[in-house]
Amino acid sequence: MSIKSTIDCPDCGSPIYFESTLLISGQSFTCSNSNCGTSISLSSEETNVVANAFEKFEKIKHDALKQT
Repeated sequence: MSIKSTIDCPDCGSPIYFESTLLISGQSFTCSNSNCGTSISLSSEETNVVANAFEKFEKIKHDALKQT
């Protein structure tokens, strides 16, 4: 499952919108401020770490929903 989220641009503070599955697949995401041009992406080393974190998050979420 893909999670849509935002982070603040480290240069100008505007939002950078991203989807978790696309970020993990290597796509980069650009700052929403057209005058900024900053983009984010994951290195190949970071991809596995982030993918594992998202998998753990989804499992915890799934288990929590089963309890309600």
